[in-house]
Amino acid sequence: MRLVMLLILVLAALAPLQGQEAPRCRTEPADGATDLRPGRIEITIRFDQDMDGGMSVTMTDLPFPRMIGKPRWLDERSLRFEAEVAADRRYGFGINGAGYDGFKSKDGRIAATRLVSFRTGGGHELEEGEKREAIRRLETALARDYSYRKLHRLEQSFELDREALLATASPGAFAERLAEELARIPDPHLSLQIDGRILPCYRRRYENPVSARVVARRLGDWKQITPACASADLEGGIRYLMLASLSDEDSVGGAIAAIQDAASARGFIIDLRLNGGGNEMLGRALAGLFTAEKRLYARHRSVAPEADDGFGPVKERWLEPAGPGPAITAPVVVLIGPGILSSAEALVLMFRALPQSTLIGNPTGGSSGNPQPHDLGFGLQLNLPSWIAYDAEGRPFEGCGIAPDLVVPCSMADLRAGRDPVLERGIAFLRQAISR
Repeated sequence: MRLVMLLILVLAALAPLQGQEAPRCRTEPADGATDLRPGRIEITIRFDQDMDGGMSVTMTDLPFPRMIGKPRWLDERSLRFEAEVAADRRYGFGINGAGYDGFKSKDGRIAATRLVSFRTGGGHELEEGEKREAIRRLETALARDYSYRKLHRLEQSFELDREALLATASPGAFAERLAEELARIPDPHLSLQIDGRILPCYRRRYENPVSARVVARRLGDWKQITPACASADLEGGIRYLMLASLSDEDSVGGAIAAIQDAASARGFIIDLRLNGGGNEMLGRALAGLFTAEKRLYARHRSVAPEADDGFGPVKERWLEPAGPGPAITAPVVVLIGPGILSSAEALVLMFRALPQSTLIGNPTGGSSGNPQPHDLGFGLQLNLPSWIAYDAEGRPFEGCGIAPDLVVPCSMADLRAGRDPVLERGIAFLRQAISR
């Protein structure tokens, strides 16, 4: 009887929630709005239920409008924030999203995820001849100057929607539509540039289960050198180094100093899993600390439209000693994964050329293009990959990445649980290597 009464009470408590759906909203400006006046605008989100006062206004693949001040609740159902928007651009933001559920009703229902986009006006109107000339220049560049046109089978599988491009009115709208067209080519190095802003085309969807916060908690002795560089010391004379960018000279300089400071360490762990690339020359300055002799680490062939096969001769890239002191010969473990691209993959190849180095983790992202600019007219620039990248043995790695010496399975479930199997395997492997 007590069990029956308890069940009745539970059902009675839930009864007010039955039939209610997750909160939904509309926005001002509305999703899909066009020709908004550039400058300072107000963005309002209005829900159909009373909310609890939390919020999650999230980023999307589109540029986020530059927020002015903080969002504020006007009442229990309406949130407003001010933003600055430029002319002739498409903007977007999200309402809740993966891992973000701040928008909830008072009774705890999470608001439905929604993506909102709008365009501003203000761009000059393109003539049809300008658009046709841009399309002609684009098609010529893809046919003559794109290094991976055969890999991605452009002649067989890619065709522009010319009518959609011709239907656009302004330079910004044309560029945004063209970015959508080029997104069908799975190449992260292919992009557009207009009005000083980069428009990515293809966007990789992948999981990279690594977090600096998880690593810092595991290692304890964490020194944040720059936002993209950190180090830690482990028992047994091991120096750990995380380097998340080759674009920042301060970060690479900090990494070099951290290595030189521990030149007598018994072993090194170099964690590159968050590194999306940058300046290959900076990578050479770092990896060169570990070699006393010149070492071949990569090759490439650049586009040459006048050549019989469309490419110039194979060129070699060499790693040289960085000095000024003696080379570091201690064992090195390099942690790798799918977040590594471009010049960071060249850095991985530099370490692979070192006899004391072992790559541990999962294959890199597989994208190295050395993109070059091509003028499409009316201020629009196409950045197009210009070479085919190979490892030292002459194997191309575009689209497949660089394989580790030791594969360590890992997942987002590991990350959510605060685990890092790649790091743990790297530590265990290095300790075993230095104990021999």
